[in-house]
Amino acid sequence: MDVAIIGAGPTGLALALELGRAGASVLVVEAAAERNRQSRASGIQPRTTEVLQMRGLLSAMQPYVRSREQIGGHFAGLPVPLDTTPFGSRFPVPVSIGQYDLECVLEAELAAFPQVELWRGAALTDLQQLDDGVTGVVRSTAETRQIRADYLIGADGAHSRVRRLAEIGFPGRAGLVAMAACDIRLSGVEDETPGHFSRYLHPHADGLAILSPLGNGVHRLLFGGSEQQGLDRNTPVGRDEVQRALTAACGPDVGLVEILHASRFSDASRQAETYRKGRVLLAGDAAHIHLPAGGQGINLGIQDAMNLGWKLGAVVAGRLPQSVLDSYHTERHPVAERVLVNTRAQGLLMGADHPDLGALRSVFTDLLRLPDANRYLSGMVSGLDTRYPMPGTAHPLLGLRMPDLPIADETADAGHRSGAGRRHLSDLQHRGDGLLVDLGAGLPGWATEAVRDVPGVTIATVAGPVDDDLPGLALVRPDGHVCATDAGGPDELAAALQLWFGASMPTDTRPRSACNELVR
Repeated sequence: MDVAIIGAGPTGLALALELGRAGASVLVVEAAAERNRQSRASGIQPRTTEVLQMRGLLSAMQPYVRSREQIGGHFAGLPVPLDTTPFGSRFPVPVSIGQYDLECVLEAELAAFPQVELWRGAALTDLQQLDDGVTGVVRSTAETRQIRADYLIGADGAHSRVRRLAEIGFPGRAGLVAMAACDIRLSGVEDETPGHFSRYLHPHADGLAILSPLGNGVHRLLFGGSEQQGLDRNTPVGRDEVQRALTAACGPDVGLVEILHASRFSDASRQAETYRKGRVLLAGDAAHIHLPAGGQGINLGIQDAMNLGWKLGAVVAGRLPQSVLDSYHTERHPVAERVLVNTRAQGLLMGADHPDLGALRSVFTDLLRLPDANRYLSGMVSGLDTRYPMPGTAHPLLGLRMPDLPIADETADAGHRSGAGRRHLSDLQHRGDGLLVDLGAGLPGWATEAVRDVPGVTIATVAGPVDDDLPGLALVRPDGHVCATDAGGPDELAAALQLWFGASMPTDTRPRSACNELVR
């Protein structure tokens, strides 16, 4: 097989979809026999919504999306919503969908790719790297299977067995604060439409509780206090423990009716030393763990999958060299590192063990009311400001996400109509294609000639006027990030096409030495 993926959470399933679109043969191995129904992640950030829209998944998600107030996300539960409107996203607020439901959507999409197999109730017990692949042993209660794949991806969570077997370091710090999470039914509390996170924080003398509605009479409770410290993560979350936390946070009138699901977690903050070791790669929580503050964990994982999936698919298909996989670590490691920093900061601001914490929160709340400060934090938490290092002449858009602009009614790829009725650039990337975007100036002949024989690149023309700070043209990778503009002229466009799409270099174009620096 081409790729084995260990772990069938959102990251593993999103990776399997990307590789399936590329035609790769994939085995997805999941230790759990059944999908976890606990709420865990309960929403996706604007950039992740954009990414899912790029693959045509939002329509399938709609039946599972919970209605919510159209209000921005939060930083440390402070009462000023994060405003992402300066980033020009079509999806400026988080989308409320449970992790279980999102996994259902992703798994259903896999049915379109018969070469992708999902094996539940089986665990990887051994792996060995070879020069040309990876071998492993996978065991279930019914069978033991020897597997061999060209590449193996660990998407198996915070306690990743792949990471340990591959001997990849996981530096950082252990958890300082222990908490519990549970989905519960209550008495004395009305169900409500989800709103801004700040209304759900209940600090009290012994700790903090966060009580938020999930719909259908179910609430999610996260809580931590002196009672939770020092408990093993496998210790069951008891009914009396939950009722004490509810009473401390909400008073005696709120009663526990039923615990549906429960687990324990901490604010441990760690990151893998490398996301790639030979033919083994890490993604999602296997590569980074942090306090679940601001709803960033599931988003990091899905965006890891989007960054890695199309690259690995192109490598497996022989369109790109293995060296391009090094750019996965180069691009994604700093993004997660930044999240680890901001979640540690949020943990301090949401704490309850310092007498001056209220003053600090007051200062931060005032800062969030300043447009520039709000933009900085909203871009960070939403993922909309992520910029990847790209070789080439500097332009404000280079390395950033391409805004999902409306497109002209008629647009074409290299000699073929891309179809009628599509309205935005993302509609042209459902198959995982790249784009050469005409932003209104008209594509010069050298640009159209450069992509004429490059598979997987669609030419698109933006409809209507565009902002003056946008370039005349942009080359967009399958993950939606701009990898070249007209600022660099024909040479840089040709170099980017070779680096990211495997195009042959014209004989009169200089070697791509600058591009080589990125993936060396």
